[in-house]
Amino acid sequence: MLLGTALVLASPAQAAFPGTNGKIAFHSDRTGTFQVFTMNADGTSPTQLSQINQSNYDAAWSPDGTGLAFASCCPAGTSQLEIYAMNANGSGVTRLTTNTSRDAGPAWSPSGKQIAFVSSRDGNKEIYVMNADGTGQTNLTKNSATDDAPSWSPDGNKIAFVSTRTGNSDVFVMNADGSGVTNLTNRSGTDTEPNWSPDGTKIAFETTRTGNSEIYVMNADGTGQTNLTKNSATDSRPAWSPDGKKIAFDSTRSGNSDIWVMNSDGTSPTNLTNNTARDLRPDWQPVTAPTFHGIDVSHWQGTIDFNAVAGAGYRFVFAKATEGQTFNDPNYATYRAGAKAAGVTFGAYHYARPDSTTNDAVLEADHFVNTALPVSGDLLPVIDLEVSGGLSTSALTTWLWAFLGEVLAKKGVHALIYTSPSFWQTYMGDTDAFAKGGYPLLWIAHWFVPTPTVPGKNWGGYGWTFWQNSDCITVPGISGCVDSDFYNGIILTPAKVP
Repeated sequence: MLLGTALVLASPAQAAFPGTNGKIAFHSDRTGTFQVFTMNADGTSPTQLSQINQSNYDAAWSPDGTGLAFASCCPAGTSQLEIYAMNANGSGVTRLTTNTSRDAGPAWSPSGKQIAFVSSRDGNKEIYVMNADGTGQTNLTKNSATDDAPSWSPDGNKIAFVSTRTGNSDVFVMNADGSGVTNLTNRSGTDTEPNWSPDGTKIAFETTRTGNSEIYVMNADGTGQTNLTKNSATDSRPAWSPDGKKIAFDSTRSGNSDIWVMNSDGTSPTNLTNNTARDLRPDWQPVTAPTFHGIDVSHWQGTIDFNAVAGAGYRFVFAKATEGQTFNDPNYATYRAGAKAAGVTFGAYHYARPDSTTNDAVLEADHFVNTALPVSGDLLPVIDLEVSGGLSTSALTTWLWAFLGEVLAKKGVHALIYTSPSFWQTYMGDTDAFAKGGYPLLWIAHWFVPTPTVPGKNWGGYGWTFWQNSDCITVPGISGCVDSDFYNGIILTPAKVP
């Protein structure tokens, strides 16, 4: 947002996507039933993410690391696993499959637009693919054998999987449309759980060919099969780190199932969880640039073709509605109608003009909600705070609480706060009181940096929700520059009006 004119906004199971090494997801029964957890790459700070149904398994990171798919048992009306998705912080849990048969083992495509999974809906396990929102579910394998454990290659062209179509459990690979099926392993013993390296040149997998489960690695064409673990315990379910230097796996070598990590050549195995519970199926978060892209606009953008905006992949828009106590953006209603017609998720923002006059905050808030008219399904209303109006830190803090309180009273929602690191640190005393006081969603404006600085002690530990990363990108359907924004997740529900 530019001084009250233009608001400037700036994939998973068993596949490794390039990036910086982030957290490790896994499932554990340490709470009594299996749930999805994450932990730091060194094993510290284990945190339970899943909170639904009885048990949750098979966590798989999206390609940009902002969300996970997982299998859950059991939704109401079924006794079978179904595929769900959620944001990386556990919010926005959304059911993707609705089937009376077992759906499990999700694996994202590198584009983040599709998820492969295993389904028993045809009477035996088959590899299916669906869009990331659960639509377009399609059988890829169509074979009477058992097909399991899909893993998408990092270039998106291939899917490795396990099949018994040779009479034995072997690792196969096929084109992403299900054609060109090729057997890679064809050895005695059970070969399963393939996992591509981030550069796509190798596949790690689990095998019993030595008499117990070991982690092997091979070239992507099946040559050069090599035992990495060489241990008498059960070593299972390998998952490459995003930088390709390490492999996480689960192992019973400590006496029960724990998450371990080793170098990609098998050296230096290290126990990360060391817990008396069963910790299984690790998947490593890739830390990359976010991909859930949107824009923010005001009347300075002029006429906008929102169909072109949507066609270019921009999925949300914030539009300026009001400023101060009296100004209405003349294009707000037009933008709102155009965005909604094009299927672009829409939200409104208010450019704050704080001052010391009586009830200014309440009057501005009333002007905003009465003009913006946010409804269910819209993005949460936004307070754009980037000028102090000469108020002291104490007075500005009181003003902001009053504004937010009036929006809550009138619309029953907690508004988003938009600000920059420098403004919040300078004029708001870098407080985390708002994050801890019911306003955990932050829209941070920090341009032209690889990652934003998040004030207020990383916003009370919640981090950023939206990031305005640039004040000038080119978008089809808009003349000139427009602000660029990213959403830190894969599911917008937590940032929407209920």
